[in-house]
Amino acid sequence: MLFHNYLVNKLREEKAFGIIDALMAIVIMSIALFALIGLFSISVKAVASSKASTTATQLANKKIEEIRAKPFDDIIPGPATEETQAILGTTYTIKTTIEWVDDPIDNENQDPKGRDLRGGRTDYKRVEVTVKWTSNGKEQKFTTVTFVRNTPPPPSAPPEINFVYSSGNSPPNGIVFCVEPTRTNIEGVVEPNPYYEKAKELLWVDWYGLYNTQQKVLFKLFAKDTNNDLVYVGVQGSSGLHWEFSPRPNFTTPSWCGLYPHFVKEGSFKIRAIAKDEQGNISQPAVTEWIIDKRPPEWDGSANLTGRGQGENSIRLTWKGAKDSDHDYATHYQIYRKLPETNWQKIQDDCEAQDFIYDDKGLEEFTTYYYKIVPISAGGRLGKASEVEEATTWFHADGTAGKKVVNLTWHLPTGSNKGKVNIFAIHRDGKLIGWVGPTTNSFTDDGSGKGLQVNRAYSYEILAYDDSDNIITNSITVSVRTGS
Repeated sequence: MLFHNYLVNKLREEKAFGIIDALMAIVIMSIALFALIGLFSISVKAVASSKASTTATQLANKKIEEIRAKPFDDIIPGPATEETQAILGTTYTIKTTIEWVDDPIDNENQDPKGRDLRGGRTDYKRVEVTVKWTSNGKEQKFTTVTFVRNTPPPPSAPPEINFVYSSGNSPPNGIVFCVEPTRTNIEGVVEPNPYYEKAKELLWVDWYGLYNTQQKVLFKLFAKDTNNDLVYVGVQGSSGLHWEFSPRPNFTTPSWCGLYPHFVKEGSFKIRAIAKDEQGNISQPAVTEWIIDKRPPEWDGSANLTGRGQGENSIRLTWKGAKDSDHDYATHYQIYRKLPETNWQKIQDDCEAQDFIYDDKGLEEFTTYYYKIVPISAGGRLGKASEVEEATTWFHADGTAGKKVVNLTWHLPTGSNKGKVNIFAIHRDGKLIGWVGPTTNSFTDDGSGKGLQVNRAYSYEILAYDDSDNIITNSITVSVRTGS
């Protein structure tokens, strides 16, 4: 009962919710509702504008892709074109502009039609697409740009050109014309020409008759290209020959192509041919060389043959090459050698010496030899022998070293050089330190009585002189080191 009375009293103390409070609440809620309705309207308009912008972008990109999918030549520069399209109540105007762009890389200007004046292939086209539409009473637009370049065809294989090596077409590469079956050696004896036998094996002889009867060398070239678009075939010869031919799908030189006497002179003759196609591909050159040999090689005054000892058992010969033609030198030589008391011996019947050097090995030490050489033409003809040159091999020497002294010994000459030596001169480190007589083969170096330096390396060479104070030859170099 007490609790019930308490609740009643509390309720009587609380104030009630009046009409004024209700009106104020309604006003506040109305203001908030109007604000929310305005935001909703703005949101609807923004969504619609976004959809329109997205649609415009899609239309522009679609147009770009349509153009890029066309062949390059079908994308034609010119005045701008327009088209309209209605989507979801919105009308879109699509404007397309295509124009040439001159690529500065080719350094070529364009004519009024947008083409290079010299047919350049690097220029490209600029494509601009602009889409316009109206949104919320305002005109909107979206623009995109792309560039289109002509895609060249994949590179093709270059053309091929070759000589046709067969009977009645082109002589073999390296053929030598006018080779005779015999030749005369330096003793005046007629002997078989080994070069002729080689020519018979290579069937070169079959070509000699053609050259001798027609006084020309015919040749044939064949050129082909996988795309059948040859535009050039050129032939050049080392004596001023120059021919150019018009393009054909597969090209063969005409039957009259040949080398005539005013082109074919003594010596080697090279022919070089190339082919070019429309894409600018150039073939590997076809090269062949023929040699006309009508006369023996000749020395230009003198052979300048020189012989020098290279050791105890070898001599090096050097000379100036003999001319085999106006522009070629003989590269093959016969080498003759003799001792003072013997006859000439041919030690090389056909020595190839591109650098005009020959090393004669396996000789006796301290021995004088005589040499002469004979040039051989490309067809085996023999020229005149060179002047005679003499050269002497070195002699052996040895040395033993003490703490401050070096003892030298060497071999005395035998055979033809025995008795020719007048004196031996001993050199240490390039300086003369003493002399001994022709029958002495030893020398002691003690530094002129002062003694040599200990633990030092020394180099010795002994020179042999004749009665006229000319050097006959020298020893090998002796290197020793004194004791410590």
